[in-house]
Amino acid sequence: MKVAVVLLICCMLSIKPSSQISIECIFGGNYQFHQLNYIYHCETRTIMNIISPDNATITKVTGTALYRRTNDEVLGFVSWKEGKSIQYFPQGIDKFFKNLQMIYVEKGRLKEIHQADLKPFAKLISLSLENNDIENIEDGLFDFNEKLEILWINYNKIMTVGSKVFENLPKMHSLYLKSNPCVDMEAYSNPSLVKMIIAFTTENCDDPKYIELRKKITSLEVDLKKSNFESSKAILEKFQDFEKKLDDSRIEHFEALRNNLELLHDKTDNMADKHNYWLIFFLGSFGFLFVLVIAVAAVVAFRRNGGQVPYFS
Repeated sequence: MKVAVVLLICCMLSIKPSSQISIECIFGGNYQFHQLNYIYHCETRTIMNIISPDNATITKVTGTALYRRTNDEVLGFVSWKEGKSIQYFPQGIDKFFKNLQMIYVEKGRLKEIHQADLKPFAKLISLSLENNDIENIEDGLFDFNEKLEILWINYNKIMTVGSKVFENLPKMHSLYLKSNPCVDMEAYSNPSLVKMIIAFTTENCDDPKYIELRKKITSLEVDLKKSNFESSKAILEKFQDFEKKLDDSRIEHFEALRNNLELLHDKTDNMADKHNYWLIFFLGSFGFLFVLVIAVAAVVAFRRNGGQVPYFS
């Protein structure tokens, strides 16, 4: 009896919680989604709680199809109801809907998105990840989504964007990156503006430490350019050399460079103080001489006028 109880307890402990996710679809096709024509789609009414990549797989889809349509005719997947806790991108969607052109996973606390998440969707045209907590858009994210035309990543926490992340998207004409820490821009059906936003994002959405150091270098360059001293020019050349090295090796030697920049900044401040001292001295001397000349001229005019105050008409 005791052996049976022990075996039962062991079996219960060995059973892992189910990682299966079942969703219920509301199928429809009677309204437009973000610049796309009316398409047949699945809007999930299920509140999904995906707090671990181990329990992110959708294993069952239910719902009443319209007009005897099949899952192969579903072109859109929509999950945008508030109250969800989707921290990881749902897996297994492609097993049920193989021809998706539109995916919206919004208002779900999504922390990250990877190439493997989007790889199954080669026909993807529109992707929306609005109102999530994504901080990084990695290089290669869209390598298998060449048909992507519309991308929504508004209202996230984007701090870093890979320098080559948008290179594989020749059809992109609408890009929405509003209300992110490193970028707050959008383009609607404007490929030229999209290219400008991509250039801006590539320049400004880099590693935070690297951005901070670049700003510091720029600030110090401005300080240095205010001085005409030869020594300041030499320091400026060193600065530019530091920046080139930083561009090549990124922030590999960040701490050492920062210490050197601090020393250079101190030297620059000292030079600026000396420059200001001499400027004040010369201006003061000039002012004193000017007042002295006026006083002497007034005395001479007074004497020539027989002791009378000269009158100028």
